Amino acid sequence: MLHELIASPFKATHVVLRPGNPKAIKIPGTKFAELKTAVEVGDTIPTRFVDAATRSWNLDLTDRSGHRTVLPCPAGPPTPQEFR
Repeated sequence: MLHELIASPFKATHVVLRPGNPKAIKIPGTKFAELKTAVEVGDTIPTRFVDAATRSWNLDLTDRSGHRTVLPCPAGPPTPQEFR
């Protein structure tokens, strides 16, 4: 399954990226956790994030399921197994 967005920790904050697009959305840890929870339980993407995605990428995520749209990446450096 290909995801349209990737959410990941980055330095002291978190970012959401759209592959192939140079723009990123910077979000605090609390909003990352909210987005990650929506993905894990299959809820729709939170409204605040839907608005940010529309402004940044002209991407309408209204009523979209989080688990089919956003790939949350784990914190920390990748393990050797993740490099394969």
